[in-house]
Amino acid sequence: MWYVIEFFIALGAGLGISFVSMDYFKKMGFSDTMTTWLFWGIDGAVLLVYYLIIRPLVMKRPVLSKI
Repeated sequence: MWYVIEFFIALGAGLGISFVSMDYFKKMGFSDTMTTWLFWGIDGAVLLVYYLIIRPLVMKRPVLSKI
């Protein structure tokens, strides 16, 4: 159950960052199709960074790995 909660927290953070970034890309003149690709690309990048870099560093601590 913990993994599902953790996934949705990471997904929500990625969606939030993507949503905030879209105004910047629209001001730069990207089309709607391109901003859709950028939206999901940023979201995927946030998930990858979390699962490949941040999570392994946090879970190395013995206290957090027993949760």
